[in-house]
Amino acid sequence: MLALSFGTLWLTAPPAVWLSAAPLWGAAGWAGVPVLQKALTADRPARAMPVIAFQMAAMYLGS
Repeated sequence: MLALSFGTLWLTAPPAVWLSAAPLWGAAGWAGVPVLQKALTADRPARAMPVIAFQMAAMYLGS
């Protein structure tokens, strides 16, 4: 869904299409956050807070 919405934004010119594709692109991008947090903290629950804080900082820096 992320690639499809990004391709729609890249290949189309009408603003109406952009207004519908942009929320899908954002939702698809942020949908991976909980999955990544679970994967990073599954085997180290005692260190979950610093791991999640660093991961979120990296996500915000990247965006």
